[in-house]
Amino acid sequence: MSIINRRQALRFTLAALAVPSMAAAAAADGHAAAHTVTIKGSKYSPANLTIKAGDKVVFVNADGAAHTATAKNRSFDTGSLKKGQQAAVTFKKAGKLSYFCELHPMMKGSITVK
Repeated sequence: MSIINRRQALRFTLAALAVPSMAAAAAADGHAAAHTVTIKGSKYSPANLTIKAGDKVVFVNADGAAHTATAKNRSFDTGSLKKGQQAAVTFKKAGKLSYFCELHPMMKGSITVK
């Protein structure tokens, strides 16, 4: 077993920093990306999101009340999410989907899949 000197340690550190993150590498290779929609203050943020086919959207409830993210055409439904809970939905087909909270119908958002 050998001991590395400072110069070698610096080279290893710089090499590690030069490697793109796994998420960035996956996106660059054409793999699916993950997007987050945060629910807070009885609003979706972002309320309108554009993604690529095959991407995943994670709905995270950061609000005190329970909420859902339910497609108007019923193609997806996160179910009731309490504070701190999340649900992921993968979108495979191009199109625009409007969604709302079944518990608070005034909450609305949309996802455009390209």
